[in-house]
Amino acid sequence: YRPVIDGSRKGGAAATALKPAMDDLLKNGSDAVRIAAADAAGSLQIKEAGKTLFALVGDDTLTAKVRIAALNALATLKDKQLSAAIQLAAKSSDVGLRVEANRLLGAAGGREAVKQL
Repeated sequence: YRPVIDGSRKGGAAATALKPAMDDLLKNGSDAVRIAAADAAGSLQIKEAGKTLFALVGDDTLTAKVRIAALNALATLKDKQLSAAIQLAAKSSDVGLRVEANRLLGAAGGREAVKQL
């Protein structure tokens, strides 16, 4: 066991290993796998997952937990579709997803947040 003390490894190897499988994990995994994959995409900055994450936010057949994880991953990635994803989530019939969308909207600030809130 050799702990990393200097923080020189920031997950680059993990991101490289996950990139090829990320779309499949997000699209076809169980809820727990999708949530973990969304969290990993955000924390490892796998920007290529943005399109699939956006699709998950808009998929009414998925559980709210999966959709919230996808929305949060988009926020962590600072994805260009984040604003559209927040608007989509804010119109959801699921209360938890709407609450998360409003939280992210408020955190983003700006005129758009004031209008919607």
